[in-house]
Amino acid sequence: MPLTGQDFDRIIDLKSDNAYSGYFDNAKKNRIIAEATNKAIDLKIATNDRIQTESDLFGIYKSNIIYTPITNTISLILGGAGIADYFRMMNLKAQFIVPLTGNYISEALNSTPIRITLNKKSNLRSKENVIVSGVTVNTNANGTRYVKMVNPSKYSLYSDVNLLNPIASNGLYTGTVGTISRVVYNSAKDMHSNRKFSKLNEPTVHNPKFEIANGLVKVYPLTWVCSEVTVDYISTPTYVDVDEGTIDLLQTYSSRFIYFLADEVVKLFGEQSRDDGEIINANMEISQP
Repeated sequence: MPLTGQDFDRIIDLKSDNAYSGYFDNAKKNRIIAEATNKAIDLKIATNDRIQTESDLFGIYKSNIIYTPITNTISLILGGAGIADYFRMMNLKAQFIVPLTGNYISEALNSTPIRITLNKKSNLRSKENVIVSGVTVNTNANGTRYVKMVNPSKYSLYSDVNLLNPIASNGLYTGTVGTISRVVYNSAKDMHSNRKFSKLNEPTVHNPKFEIANGLVKVYPLTWVCSEVTVDYISTPTYVDVDEGTIDLLQTYSSRFIYFLADEVVKLFGEQSRDDGEIINANMEISQP
């Protein structure tokens, strides 16, 4: 059964026993409901229960959304070029492409899977994600690949992390121009701008951090280019309109959240009505001779 803004209006009237109906017209009710919605969402997030938050805010909870940063930043301006419907950040994973310094591909065998040889040993391990580029003739080696270690300088190439789909060769390559880079993709921690870090806790590609300020989310370390982020976030809320009678709020929020929101609205009704009463009494006292 749908639950509309008009239905929500009846819920808050019942919860408040109509005690505040004389104080608020529908426009003011909507403003208070919007304030209560923001507060209720923040309270849900503050529980640190991700499953419940996803369940209660399923219509505005966005998960595993990929963005490409520009100089390690993404805009959070409403309607902008970045996260255009941003409201609250939940999780962020950052990708950095880290070249194997001083290493190059000296051979890419004409085999399936393609087996590459590096000019010196590396610390790459099986199932790591890499980017191969610059291989000529045997060009199938190039691209985003997963490696299976043969020895510390020889690796077979696959297209999947489980190493089930080998990359087939399309020619014989020998040379010194092919390059290989490690793809480092890790969850980032929130970095408050006023927090001090020791050298041991500074952001790295393996332990990235992010901060939100000035309408941007910025990913650290800035010494490396962040090539991609995957984010979970709360998008712009759907605000209740007590005059609206067709949109089903249960398509955005759980019924549990709707009644939780109603409780928060009634609390704000009480605060607002008491403030108005104090102003009326003060004005009466001032006007008395």
